[in-house]
Amino acid sequence: MRLLMTTAATALCIFSLTAPAQETYPAKPVTVIVPFQAGQGVDIMARALTVFADTRHAAYPDVPTMAELGFPAGVPGLNGMFVPRGTPEPVLAVLEKVCADATASEGFRTSAARLHQRVAYLGRRDFDRRLRNDFDDKAKLIRALNLQPE
Repeated sequence: MRLLMTTAATALCIFSLTAPAQETYPAKPVTVIVPFQAGQGVDIMARALTVFADTRHAAYPDVPTMAELGFPAGVPGLNGMFVPRGTPEPVLAVLEKVCADATASEGFRTSAARLHQRVAYLGRRDFDRRLRNDFDDKAKLIRALNLQPE
């Protein structure tokens, strides 16, 4: 099922970008999910068509973004630190500072650049908001597709 959805999403992306008769399609935002790590599997082919971001990626300077093509795009990178509910505020503050300092370090940024990864640090409140929005968006998609558990 996942492979079928991935194939359909990739085909939709290809055809919507190349079919001039469908310039007004889609009337609503299209979300294309590439279920592979960056630079692996289908992701390599998808990135050759477009970059799923609002700005061009330094590793793919000639590849247009979804935003340039008129589609809202935001890849929900949900990499972060998760801690148990009820973790004391002083502990959360220390962890947040350590993460902020680590992602701002030259070594981290150099490694990320070597792997063609953008660093987009979010503090805990912004990360929580992003996580909740992603969760809500996926819940809407599941309902819209009438997906049921097996």
